[in-house]
Amino acid sequence: MLNPEIDIRRYEGQKRASFKVGNLQREGRVDQVEQELWIVGNDPECFNDVEFIKKVSEMMADALWLYETDCLFAPATRAIMTVYKTAELLGHSQIAIARKNISPTPPEVLRVPMTSITSGREGELMIDGETRDIMKGKRVALFDDVISRGDTMKGLMELARMSEAKVVAVSTVGIEGATPYSVFEQEFRRDELVYLAVLPLFAQGQTYDNLMKEKRLVEEIFNH
Repeated sequence: MLNPEIDIRRYEGQKRASFKVGNLQREGRVDQVEQELWIVGNDPECFNDVEFIKKVSEMMADALWLYETDCLFAPATRAIMTVYKTAELLGHSQIAIARKNISPTPPEVLRVPMTSITSGREGELMIDGETRDIMKGKRVALFDDVISRGDTMKGLMELARMSEAKVVAVSTVGIEGATPYSVFEQEFRRDELVYLAVLPLFAQGQTYDNLMKEKRLVEEIFNH
């Protein structure tokens, strides 16, 4: 029986919330991203916390050894430090990075649409021809700091497909809410959805009710 791990909490004015990755305990700011939805921010851990980056990379490398990856494919910018260190520990010679813009514009650009939960803005995720060639024919693990709605990861998956790569794992440091389990249901069933921590989502009103309903539905799907 599969057991999706989901942490939905009612928002009651919390300013900060703790989270744990392995034996690392950290506390992040609770940031509002929609009218009735808040997430735990992780910028200090992604950019400033050397111990966090080092130890999380070690944990992720241990988790990904099984998949015999040739390359990690991540979006800029929060995941870059961790994906670099993880790739180094896995013995990879290159990493692939998708960006929201590339300047100056290269001769060849592959693009997919994307909406980020943190910014709420619609945009694009893109790679150049050189990044496509890094992934072509390779066993690739997609990598991000957090999966919430899965939009960024779906963009990475499409870019990897366009690059003729074989996606062998969808990996993230933290997973938020129930949506990742439904968006990546097949990967979860095949044990190809890799995550190190479950992060809380905070909500009020109808959004809270909707998230709890989604949680129950996802749990029913995987418990039958």
